[in-house]
Amino acid sequence: MTAVADGYAVIRAIDPSGGVVTPEGRVGRVLRGEGCSVQYLELPAGLYMYEHAHPWESVVLTVRGRWVICAGGEREIIGPGSVTWFKPGLSKGFEVPFAEPALLLIFRPAADLLDDDEYQMYWEAVAAKMELMRERGTAFRIDSLPEDHPARIFASKIRPGSGSSL
Repeated sequence: MTAVADGYAVIRAIDPSGGVVTPEGRVGRVLRGEGCSVQYLELPAGLYMYEHAHPWESVVLTVRGRWVICAGGEREIIGPGSVTWFKPGLSKGFEVPFAEPALLLIFRPAADLLDDDEYQMYWEAVAAKMELMRERGTAFRIDSLPEDHPARIFASKIRPGSGSSL
């Protein structure tokens, strides 16, 4: 990050090689401002993330790759350059029935302004919780779902063979 003047910063390139690895993908902070923050989330190929809600609003820019949003059981493919808005409390899931990962930038409100150490600890705790969920049987991959699961059926329609061999 380049700080040209007080109150002004430039991120020349997003580097998703750091951050914290969770079953949902690799997540890390890009920038923390005074009233908002930006984080990246790299969704791995084959990902299945069940529908869940957050109490905050967010805007998501798809930088590269394709992914599927699932809200209320309805699925839509999202591609590079797309901007998606999620209202607070919206239940949504993410799927990547494609061979390549998807890189997202997530713009969040002031409520997400943890300092860098708190942010890191928060995501490490989330990763540990999700790993425990995986050990207890929660599926985080499309190919771990039952053959008749809607995510597998959708994947096989948009990418034949993807529902069983991601």
